[in-house]
Amino acid sequence: MTAMRLGNRTWSILRVACAGVGINSTDAQLLRVTGEIDYRLPGGVLARIAAPGQDGAAKRAVDVARWLAAAGIIAAQVVSDIPQPVVVDGRAVTFWHELPRHRAGTPAEVAAALTRLHGLASPADTEIGQVAPFVGLDERIDAAHTMSTDDRSWMRRHLAELRGRWAALPTGRRPSSMVRRGAAMWLPRRTAA
Repeated sequence: MTAMRLGNRTWSILRVACAGVGINSTDAQLLRVTGEIDYRLPGGVLARIAAPGQDGAAKRAVDVARWLAAAGIIAAQVVSDIPQPVVVDGRAVTFWHELPRHRAGTPAEVAAALTRLHGLASPADTEIGQVAPFVGLDERIDAAHTMSTDDRSWMRRHLAELRGRWAALPTGRRPSSMVRRGAAMWLPRRTAA
């Protein structure tokens, strides 16, 4: 199947990154375009091209995935035998194993996985960073084309209220544990039996 391409520049970044680590980019398929761009590559590999300036976030995602794997937490897995991220023209590219057939975890499975995750000591060699719950929400509200003007105004007011409530939390009451914007990547999955 021929790849659907998102402009020559992004396609070139993908080809250069793949060639640099010895991964075949022939017949790559565009899967998703958000702040990041995901391609399916041959052999069950996914390539994620980060937004410009997100090298640190891409490295952190790889480091956290490796930390989770070392701790025995089942999560998205990076292709482990290559250095990551690969930076091409200011865009970080990471490589992941495609998820096998799966179903979403039940509430009990998600609760058990989160309990186990939150029981882990923070990784010694990876800076996870502080929780920033409102990053990018202004932009997402502005970009939501399906919202009415009234809904958009309500969302902005509600976001302002939530920011105020967050800022008013006493010292030590704000959670500092890991939260990732694309949380679905880390949510528990059960492989299809």
